[in-house]
Amino acid sequence: MSSIHRWHEQHERHSIRCCVALTLRMLRHVLVRHRLVHAIVLLRTMSYRAIRVTSFGDPHVMKVEEQPEILAGDVAPNELVIDIHAAGVNPVDTYFRSGLRGGVTVPYTPGSDAAGVVSLVGSQVQRWKVGDRVYTSGMKHGAYAQKARVTEEQLQPLPDTVSFYQGAGLHVPYATAYYALFQRAAYV
Repeated sequence: MSSIHRWHEQHERHSIRCCVALTLRMLRHVLVRHRLVHAIVLLRTMSYRAIRVTSFGDPHVMKVEEQPEILAGDVAPNELVIDIHAAGVNPVDTYFRSGLRGGVTVPYTPGSDAAGVVSLVGSQVQRWKVGDRVYTSGMKHGAYAQKARVTEEQLQPLPDTVSFYQGAGLHVPYATAYYALFQRAAYV
């Protein structure tokens, strides 16, 4: 490796370290000097990713987009926010995305099954606390994202012995199997 290449790599690493240090100093300055109002402005620039459907059609209509971070003040009293660790993909998601099933308007975030950890809790929520492992049940849309807003009733506890991947596959597949075995099979 030539000395020019070595110098360029060292300079690049130094620039990155300086940017990180400057960012941390700016954040500290905002939090210490200007308190909460300016900290919220800074935090609003943070975001999470979600798959969004902006028109009905084939899988190509799904695009990854940045969404504004959900802050405590954005959560309704009966809502929670979960950090999604795994999302389930179900046939019904394709029906909504293609427009074959009504009840959804674009743009929206698809997905009904997810598992993760509670990260924000509304003031009237009694059953859950930050850090609880959960999976969704009864959520119509919003699982194809890093975060989702849900109500208390749309969550179930996820035991430590069940992985997030397994939890994301619990609700719709379970309900489908139950319906097939105990509802439909009763008529056969």
